[in-house]
This record gives sequence, C-alpha cells and structure tokens, in this order.
Amino acid sequence: MRVLVVEDHPSMRSILKKMLYRMQCFESIEEAADGEEGWHKMRTQIFHLVIADINMPRLNGIELLKRCRRESDLRNIPFLIVSGEALQDVIAFVGEWGVFDYVVKPFSYSILKSRTEAVLERLRNPEDLLFREVERLKEMGYYREALHRVEEAEANLKELKAKWLTIKGECLLALGSLEEAQECLNRALELSDLYLPAHKTCAELHLKQGNIDRAIESLTRADEISPMDTDRKVSLGKLLLGQGRDDEGRGYFDKAVKQSSQAERGDILRRVAEAYMESGHFAEAEELFLKLIKLDPDQVETYNRLGIALRRQGKYDEAEAYYRMALESHPQNPVIFYNLGVLQFSRQDRKNARQSLQEAIRLDPGFTKAREVLRQVEAS
Repeated sequence: MRVLVVEDHPSMRSILKKMLYRMQCFESIEEAADGEEGWHKMRTQIFHLVIADINMPRLNGIELLKRCRRESDLRNIPFLIVSGEALQDVIAFVGEWGVFDYVVKPFSYSILKSRTEAVLERLRNPEDLLFREVERLKEMGYYREALHRVEEAEANLKELKAKWLTIKGECLLALGSLEEAQECLNRALELSDLYLPAHKTCAELHLKQGNIDRAIESLTRADEISPMDTDRKVSLGKLLLGQGRDDEGRGYFDKAVKQSSQAERGDILRRVAEAYMESGHFAEAEELFLKLIKLDPDQVETYNRLGIALRRQGKYDEAEAYYRMALESHPQNPVIFYNLGVLQFSRQDRKNARQSLQEAIRLDPGFTKAREVLRQVEAS
C-alpha cells in the first residue's frame, strides 16, 4: 500500500513519515508540502491513504479533500485528517465529506498507529466493502442494482444503520419512488438526527415534490449540524430569495462569502452574484461582480455579467464603460459585442447597436441570438 503525507511543516512531515515507516504497513510513503502539490501527485500516482493537515498555504486539507470527493477516480481514497485544533464544526464538516478519522496534534506513535490501523481495517471490513460497492453503483446510475445490494445488507446485517437507509432512500428517489424514499429517510433520521446525508437527501426530495419550505427546513438543520459548508449556505440563500425571504437569504450569502477560503472565494462570489441576478437583485449582483473584477481583472465573463446587472438598473453609461474596458483586453470576443449591442438598442441607439451586433456575427457567424436582436434593430 502507498500513503501520501500532505503537511506544510517539514519537521511534522518528517515525524509522520518516521511513524508510518515504523508501522511497516506501507510499501511507499510520499510527501507533499501543501494541498496543491498533494493534488498534483494524486492525479499522477496511486495512493491508498492520504494523511493531510488542515491549515496549509495555497490549498488546505479540507479543499484537497473536497476536490478528491468530486472526482470519480479519487473520491474513495480514505483520508486521515491531522489538525492542531479539535473544533466540533471542523470535525462535523470533514466527516460530512467522508473523512475516515481525525487526529489532533500533538499525538503519540501509538495513537497514530491505532487510527491508521482502524482506517485499514475499515477498508477490509465486509460491510464497508459492500457499502462502497453500493455507492459506486449509485454514482454510475445503476439504481436498481444498488437497491439489490442494499437488500442483501438488510438480509445479513443485524440492524441497518442510518447510512444504509439513506442510500436506499437516495436510490428510490432517483427511481421516482418518492413515498418509499421518504419512509427510508424518516427511519434514518429516527436512528440519527445528526446524520447529514439524510437531511441533504430529504431536501432534494422536498424540492422534487415542490415543497420549498420543507427543503429549507432540511438544509437549515444540516447547516446547524455542520455550519462550515459554504455550498449549502449558497443553496439556502437562493431558496430563501425565491421565497421572498430576502434578509435571511442575504444572511446566508454573507456567511458563505466570509467563510470561504482564498482558493474558493472567487467561485463563491460568482455563484452568489448569479443568484442575485436570477432573483432580480441587480444592485447586490453589481457589488459582487465588482469584487470579482478586483480579484481577477482578466475574467471577461465577469465584465459581461456586470454590464447586464448595470443595464437592468438603467445604469447605461457605466455598463457601456465596462463593456469597452472588456473589449480593450478581449477585442475578438463576440459576446461582449452582443451585450454592447443589446445595451445600445435599449438606449434607442440603433446605429451603434447595428454595428456592435454585426461585429458579433462577424466574429461568430453562428451567433443566433445576435442575429435575432439585429433583425429587431433593423425592423424598428
């Protein structure tokens, strides 16, 4: 077996490697100085265990974990997280993302050995092996086959844990059996109200049923259990805005932005800005797009979206100024010319609107929307 140690302090990396060599469990022990280096090694090499610190520059241990869980070929690699703090919010969050165990510094050789052996034992445990097979089948879309494996577990295990009932509910939900899915999820939450996947799947079920308020309740409970998940806060904010609960929605958006790490800040700002755009809150969207331009002035789409937010508020001069600014660095971008043409048409400036739209079509002859607006300009 091969293990990767991701730790930014050289002395701590050395201690961890010595302890792991002493265990005589691993054929190879690789190291990385931060999450980005660890990510690169995981994309190019095979590892059976990752031991990662939380607080690291560039990409921390939580962000490395989240990246891996979003990749089909890396999501099942077990993580053992190392941290100098035993914060309950952090422990809940990494547990939600599938961390196998959590070790608090300083720790002895015997503690690391027992935790590592427990992780390896889980990898060999028949119930865990069957559960991971069900997860793989579900992720591949083989929901009936996954349900068949769950039935095997129901027949052979003395009692079904919340995770089995939840994954059964997820498969039933995917197959459209909403009532049966709800029954499984209710049983899972009766066994453990702290089991986050059950709350998240309940929210998905309520959304499919069109019950937005109950979906909000499920996500709110999940956020109470694990308040560090910025993705969930953005989802909650969007749902609350859609229900007219603007102040509550803004509160979740603000928390998501404040909690986001440097690596994910741009993505969170963009998603929140787009949520404001969808709900017609253009002033709030404008503010966030301006922050995004400061973070990354070369991202041309941000100028486009900012221009639309300004245009919807009637701020035509400011919108045009940002489109012109975007064209200075991206003069061959047809979308900027299209948005500029729409803006000019909105101002009744048909001559310049025609020129901008014609330029958009010249740069992209298949630009159907530009052709439609140009026909409207010429007809008017």
